[in-house]
Order: sequence, then C-alpha cells, then structure tokens
Amino acid sequence: MKMFLRCFKPKFYKKSKSTTSYMKIRLDTVRRRRIAMVNYLKMDIVNFLNNGHDYNAYTRAEVLLEELRIISCYDIIERFCDCISENLSLMLKKRECPEECKEAVSSLIYAAAWVPDVPELKDLRAVFTHRFGNFVDSSVNHELVEKTELRTRPSRELKIQTVKDIAKEFSIDWDPTALNLLLLRQTSALQVQNMYFKLD
Repeated sequence: MKMFLRCFKPKFYKKSKSTTSYMKIRLDTVRRRRIAMVNYLKMDIVNFLNNGHDYNAYTRAEVLLEELRIISCYDIIERFCDCISENLSLMLKKRECPEECKEAVSSLIYAAAWVPDVPELKDLRAVFTHRFGNFVDSSVNHELVEKTELRTRPSRELKIQTVKDIAKEFSIDWDPTALNLLLLRQTSALQVQNMYFKLD
C-alpha cells in the first residue's frame, strides 16, 4: 500500500524531492572544489610569508575570504535544503507554506538569483513560486542576505587577522608591523592624492 501511494505522489512532492536530492549532490561537488581552492590559497599565503612577501600574502587573504564566504553560503543553503526534505509531507498537506518551512522556502527562492553555481536552485524556485507564490524579503534568512546582496569587501583588520591565523596554523613566526606600516603609507598617499584632486 505504501509503495502504491509513493508511486502516485503529486508532482510538487516528486519535483521537490528529486531537486533537493540533486542539489545536495551539487553542493557537495562545488563545496569540495572551493575547499581545494581554500587549501591552495592558504599554501600561497604560507609561501609568501616564508619569502618575506607580506603584502602579497595580505592581498591573497581577500581572495581566501571570498572563497570562505561562498562556502558558508553553501552551508546555509544545505541547511534549508534539509529542512525542505524533512517537511515535504507537511508542505504537501497545505496550500500555504507552513510556518516551519517559510524561512527555508523564501531563502532558497532568494538564493537562486545569487548562487549561480547551484542551478538546481532555479528549478526549486519555479516549483515553490508555482505552489506558494513569492515571499516577502523579510522571510529570507538575514545571514544569507548579508553574505550575498549586502556583502562588503573585508576590512584591513580582517585580512591581517586571516594572515595571522594562517601563520599560526603553519607555525610561522610572523610580525605584521612592517605590513601595517606599508598599508598606513598607502592610505596616507591616497588621502594626499584625493586632496590634490579636490583642489584641482
């Protein structure tokens, strides 16, 4: 009897289940690729530090932080993907999106526009909007919005701290004083340049 009912699950259930399953596979693949890049960038920073190229290590830290940002987006998406999988039967019973799934559904709809390397998100967006309509932005997970639409370039302090952490991880005795002085001189030179442009 259960097998009979499973064969006749509505299209919404089948499409949601298959898409979330494929998405989990995709997330695993793209995450592993990004993690490999993180490891490569870390070794780049280590080599720069060992050869006294502090500024190169500093600029590389920004690329590393971008990769980590994307990985954290994958983690959020996977969490909501699991939420959908666990609550599909409940979603099937209701014409309106259940409260338990509202954040997950709206966040996955939102993510479709911001995470292009997970194309299954667009398929899921089509399924959800067809059944439940569009959701207001207030339902979207705030952390996901901050990591996509509202993201800003990492601060100087964060990049230096990232280099410090990597130096510590690989037992490199690194003093950021010289780098801080270089960055301070760059900032001062830029301020002077901007002042001259304003005078012109």
